[in-house]
Amino acid sequence: MRDEGRARTSGGAPPAGSPPLYGDEPPLPGWDGLGAREAMRRLLDLPPEGLRLLRSYEARHRRRTQVLDAIRRALERRSARD
Repeated sequence: MRDEGRARTSGGAPPAGSPPLYGDEPPLPGWDGLGAREAMRRLLDLPPEGLRLLRSYEARHRRRTQVLDAIRRALERRSARD
C-alpha cells in the first residue's frame, strides 16, 4: 500500500527556495507568454543551470523546436568556453 503522506526520496520536490526542476511552473516568470524570438533572447543571460531547467520545462510543455535548438546551442557554447 502506498503512503501518500510520505516524502519521496528520489524525484521529490526540490528544497524550499530552489527553482522548480520538474514542476508545472515555468523556471522564468512569463516564459509561457513569450514568443520564440523573445524566449531565445532571454537565453543570453542565463547560466548553464538555468538553461538546463528551461530545456526540461520547454521539452515537456511548449516543445518549440526553435527554442529547444537555441538552448542546445547556448549550452554547447558555454561548455566550449569552460
